Amino acid sequence: MRHSLGVMPANVLIVGAGTVGSNAVKIAVGMDARVTVMNKVERQLVHLDEIYAGKVNTLMANEYNLANEIQLAGLVAGAVLILGAKAPKVITREMVGR
Repeated sequence: MRHSLGVMPANVLIVGAGTVGSNAVKIAVGMDARVTVMNKVERQLVHLDEIYAGKVNTLMANEYNLANEIQLAGLVAGAVLILGAKAPKVITREMVGR
């Protein structure tokens, strides 16, 4: 699929499917990006599948999937939050370095 201006769509990876992640998905889909969203809570991924009806790829968040998807992404948005705690670091330097 090509954008109307002849530019290939960006590959966007969004890590986290809560409020921030869901809004990032909305923006990326609106920009005609190829969007992959990862999360540990399956019901949030199912909800995004229902809303975007095949316009986003959803994956369970684990180290294997994360390491693979980072290699394909042109943009990675971290949207992981644990209430009352400092935001966890789920992406390592090694993953980015590959």
